[in-house]
Amino acid sequence: MRSSILLLLLTLASCSHDRRDPAEVYRGTCLLGFEKSDFTLEGSPLERWWLSGEVGELSSRIGTLDTPAVVTLEGRLSERGAFGHLGSYGRELRVTRVLEVRVVGAEGE
Repeated sequence: MRSSILLLLLTLASCSHDRRDPAEVYRGTCLLGFEKSDFTLEGSPLERWWLSGEVGELSSRIGTLDTPAVVTLEGRLSERGAFGHLGSYGRELRVTRVLEVRVVGAEGE
């Protein structure tokens, strides 16, 4: 009986911890549009990631669709797979916080 209670307590304690990977900071170019949520990591121009999560602030700060912006985001990167519209993105960046948004071409960019 004691061992069952101890096992139950250990199980409950392990469930209370967040076992997900910690969020990291990513900087790159973002382009939002119809069925499009592109993020290209700075220094890796050939790979596009699908943005999900807390992206509402991005769209409100960028303004019009298909307007490129340089962004700094905090989030968690998925494993390789097929994400986004028609599975056309190799990874998904789940945004937890928007740190910086700078619209390309605005104010002397």
